[in-house]
Order: sequence, then C-alpha cells, then structure tokens
Amino acid sequence: MTGKWYIYLELIGFITKIADDGTIYVVSGDNNLYAVNPDGTEKWSFETGDWVWSSPAIGEDGTIYFGYYDFYLYALNSDGTEKWRFKTGRAVGSSPAIGEDGTIYVSSYDNNLYAIHSEHTDGEAGTEKWRFKTGDFAFPSPAIGSDGTIYFGSNDNNLYAITGEPKLTINKPEGEGTVEINGEEVNEWPYKEDHEHGSEVELKAIPEEGWYFEEWTGDYTGTEEEITVTMDEDKVITANFEIYEYELEISIEGEGSVDLDLEQERYEHGTEVELTAVPEEGWYFEGWTGDHESEEKEITIIIDEDKSITAHFEVEEYTLTIDTVGEGEVGIEPEKEEYEHGEEVTLTAVPDEGWEFDGWTGDVPEDEEGEQITITMDEDKEITAVFEEEDEGVPGFTSTLLLLAAVIAVAIYHKKEQ
Repeated sequence: MTGKWYIYLELIGFITKIADDGTIYVVSGDNNLYAVNPDGTEKWSFETGDWVWSSPAIGEDGTIYFGYYDFYLYALNSDGTEKWRFKTGRAVGSSPAIGEDGTIYVSSYDNNLYAIHSEHTDGEAGTEKWRFKTGDFAFPSPAIGSDGTIYFGSNDNNLYAITGEPKLTINKPEGEGTVEINGEEVNEWPYKEDHEHGSEVELKAIPEEGWYFEEWTGDYTGTEEEITVTMDEDKVITANFEIYEYELEISIEGEGSVDLDLEQERYEHGTEVELTAVPEEGWYFEGWTGDHESEEKEITIIIDEDKSITAHFEVEEYTLTIDTVGEGEVGIEPEKEEYEHGEEVTLTAVPDEGWEFDGWTGDVPEDEEGEQITITMDEDKEITAVFEEEDEGVPGFTSTLLLLAAVIAVAIYHKKEQ
C-alpha cells in the first residue's frame, strides 16, 4: 500500500464526513479545528479556548458546527470565519446533529440537551430554542429519527427519546375549577401540547362557585390566579382549588333551643343544615330572623356564606275569667287582661252583707280552699265564686225569748224529778 500524503497534527481527535468540495475537517488536541484540502495542505484553522473533543457537523449551506470544552458550540463559515457561538453551562463533548428544519442539537455536561436556532429557523441564529434536562451530564451525541424524534443518552443511565418542542402538561385540577390557556378553557384532562421553545403561555385558574384558587404546583409554584409560563423545557403544572368554609351562628331570644341535624364549627359551601326550633314549656316559637326569615319551626338552609340566624320564642299568655253566683265579688291581684305562663294570681272572695262565701268552682287547684286562694296561670282559666244568703232564723224570735225558754225547760225537768 502506498501513502498518498500526510499532515502532522498534535493529537488528532475526531474526523467528520468530507465536505462536498472534498475539504476534510479535523479537530485536534491543540485546541484547533483544521480544514484540510484534498491534497493534504492546510486550508485554514480555527482556535478555541480549550480542547475540542467532538466531531464537527456540516450543514447544507456548508456551515461547520462543533463543540468545545470551553462550554461553547461554534458555527463557522466554510472559510473558517466565525458566524456565532452559543454558550452552555459546561463542556460540550457531543457531536452536533442537524434537524431537517436547520435546528442544531447538542448535549452538554451541564445535564441538558440543547436545541439551537440556525439561520434556517424562525429564531435568531445562535440562540436557544429549548432545552431538556436529564439527571446527570449528557455527553453522547444525539441522533435524529425520520419522524424528527431526538434520541440521546445521559450519565443518569437513561436513553431519552424526545420531540423537538417542549411539552406543557396541565393536570386535572385538584378540587373544583378549570384552567384557561391563552384565553381558551381546557375541556379535556390532562392537557398536553407542544409549544415553541421560549414562547410564553398565559394560564388562568378559574374556580367553580363556592371554591377558591389556592396555588399552582409542579413546575410552577405560586398563588396568583393568572400567570405566564415561559416554555424553555417540558413543564407539568397543576391548579389547586379549595372549597370555601363558613360559620353558622345561632342566637336565641326567649326560652327555647335549636336542634341542628349537622352541628360543626365550619360548613363547606353548599352544605344543607336542618334547624328545628324547640320552645320551653309555656313558650311558643314566633319565627326566625337574620339570614333566614320564616315562621316555620323546621327549616333547611344552604350554607353559601357566613350566616347568623336568631330563633325567637315568646311566653304564652292566658286569660282569667271570674264569675260569681250569689251576691259578692272577687278581688284579683294582680288584675290583668292576660297573664304570662307561670304567673301567680291571688283571688279573694268578698260576700255582700247578708251573704256568705260558700266555695270555688271551675279551674281551682285541689289544694286551694277558703275565701282566699292562689292560682298559677298555665292555661286559660275560668273560676266561679259561690255565695249563699245567710240564715236569719224564726221571725220575732229574740235572744231574750231564747233565754226564757231555756229557764222554763230546766224548771220543768226538776219538777219531774221530784
């Protein structure tokens, strides 16, 4: 075998495919990229700031792309002049791959795969289109499938297959509510859509009635209902909603109580609570006031805000009817048209001259007798005082005559004994 030619370079690294014009591009351990003519003469060289440890890639327009350990991806014209450079977070050890649309893909020791605009994409050449972060440094060169899927490996022991644009995933909200994306309400969950790298997406959390927005979680955290998300990588975000809780305050006027079928310190929005007014003995329920007005003893309220309700009870009042038979009158203390439940009333029978009190009839307590009695008002009562005319004896029969008759009777008795 006979050698055609050779050229000395310090520590030759990787060689790319030969360009259409026959130019050979070689990276070297002396921090240079060399362009070599087909006859073995040097065409030009480009010096970088550190080792070059990846094979260059050549675009359809002849642009040469390669990465260096100085953290940069370089783009050179075919004459060796610099077009632009893009800085990553650490050394670029992979060979670039070029997509059909001209996007440049390169992995870095900063754990990311980068997609970079070229002159053939919509963005400014040499700027980041998007990035995908792995769990450790990414150094293998990416490969592009026929469907545009990018395949690459990472030191986190994973092989990744990703699409070109970052994906936004919005999970089904926690709680009751929805999310608008750029003004359009999401109808199916989870929402998954690719967005152009670097684009801004407007998200708005919309709670259902009785619920409030609490926070965003996932790849965005915050409590503002409206946010802007920059799509610089895949993002997964969840909107969290919480139900409102309210207090129910029950007050009582008068003597009685209120039974609740569900008694607790706070109630969730929409909870139904049954209230029952229970009057004490001798009282009656008049009605509810406050955040619910009704005269029904049993009501059902829906808790949709803090509520304050008062149950009103009124004491029962009764009438006392006094009748008389015969000649006399009845003293009433106190004397009123109506008496409250439990109130005591003293009745005194006063016969007219020539009459005497005979007794009470009607709603009289069994243990009460005599001309003066005390009754307790616990219902409507009707009582009658009965008077009888005094017995006047035989007309003309005086006490003197009675004494004389007694003397005569004693005398007759003694005469018979003799």
